[in-house]
Amino acid sequence: MWSLATVLVCLGVPTAPPAARLQEFSTERPWSSQPAPGAQSGASGSDSVHFFVVLYRIGPAYLKDVPPQRQPGFVEHGRYQEQLFAEGTSVVAGPLGDDPERNQLSGAILILRAASLDEARRIAIGEPALATGLLELVEVRRFLPAIGSLPRGAPPSRSSPETRRP
Repeated sequence: MWSLATVLVCLGVPTAPPAARLQEFSTERPWSSQPAPGAQSGASGSDSVHFFVVLYRIGPAYLKDVPPQRQPGFVEHGRYQEQLFAEGTSVVAGPLGDDPERNQLSGAILILRAASLDEARRIAIGEPALATGLLELVEVRRFLPAIGSLPRGAPPSRSSPETRRP
């Protein structure tokens, strides 16, 4: 009997690295000739950009029987997220939930690009929905994409006049 891994290899499907290799995980992908999504060739120091995952949970001000678009502070939240996306900082963002059509949301996730964990935390803490209690920050973690497609390169400088927040 053949194992699933053997069948996948015979079919030409890329397989994940051995479990021992995951402990030393980096953007190196020995099973592929393609660079990892977002890998910065030759980037080092303060010029390198990393991906981060921001996890939020619903806060005490979230009203369970009210659609998300009508929640207090939702408009400001939406503007902030759109601004992050427009300036190239946010890669993807959206709600987490069991049944969004019934307003049963459990939080939100944001994948962003930043030069450091401190910068990613500043961006996450800048979310207006934290001040209104609509969301609570759970954690900010570095994300090392291995398979898939994410935009490459650095977002525009957050201190440049055209991207500076009012």
